[in-house]
Amino acid sequence: MKHFLSLSVLFGFIASSVAAKSLRARDTTSTKPAVTESNEDANCNLWYLAVDGDTCLTISQNTAIPLNDLFNWNPALKNDCFTTNAGEGYCIGVSSSGVSSTTSVAPTSCVCVPLRTTITVTVTAGGTTTKPVTTTSKSTTLTTITSTKTTTTSIKTTTTTTTTTTTQAVATFTPEQFPASKGLTQCIAPVAGQPTPKKNYGGNSLTRAIGEACTDITGGTSAFLAPGDPYTASASEGSGPVSFQLKIWIGGFAVTNDLCVSLLGSINTACTDSTVHTYGGCAYTSDKNLEACIFP
Repeated sequence: MKHFLSLSVLFGFIASSVAAKSLRARDTTSTKPAVTESNEDANCNLWYLAVDGDTCLTISQNTAIPLNDLFNWNPALKNDCFTTNAGEGYCIGVSSSGVSSTTSVAPTSCVCVPLRTTITVTVTAGGTTTKPVTTTSKSTTLTTITSTKTTTTSIKTTTTTTTTTTTQAVATFTPEQFPASKGLTQCIAPVAGQPTPKKNYGGNSLTRAIGEACTDITGGTSAFLAPGDPYTASASEGSGPVSFQLKIWIGGFAVTNDLCVSLLGSINTACTDSTVHTYGGCAYTSDKNLEACIFP
């Protein structure tokens, strides 16, 4: 569990800059612009031409490129997300062996990722068979005396039986599987042919568990959360423990207990079915800086 000193970080001034806008053809180019970042990815093959007022947030929103990719391809943006130069090209696509890594993905409300299937093999040895007896006879006659020699051979064989047992695969999830570009609220749902995700109670039972988890993360009042690995809490609920996770994407700030309960509660409301059960899901704040997830 991570707890930090409380600190207020203001993001209001970027609210208008993250409003959705259509991407004009002139905003991107596959020809390297005259001015680009000196330390951009060497394999870059597509650039976004910045305009006045652009930040890493508007570039990410306008191009549907995740912030992590923008930061990897443009280290300067990672160092200063809110400063860009109008007319300068920022990398939004890279190639490997001549194949571009950027693709267009239609939004979906479900992310299910199949995991490995474990095969356990048990070998049982047993059973004995005996081949027919081989008998050889040799007779020797000398005058009136006859002698007979008999040889008997038995061969023991072993039969081996192999039994194969397949254990059911389990689907697991992380906050990174639910990028903000696919929606502010995303619910997990089963996908045919893939491992079925775990399911647990929603509604009032989940609301109680949310309260326990938020108190664990924020201390019951507020706690400063920084970018990096998600902050995780577990609470017993229904048929087993449920994992609750909070992840900061852009800049750290003091997350209040009320904000934690509200954001996780929106997942409970949106993703609980008519049988009062849920597979869980993730939700973002409007500025896409704080992500909250419920994984049964």
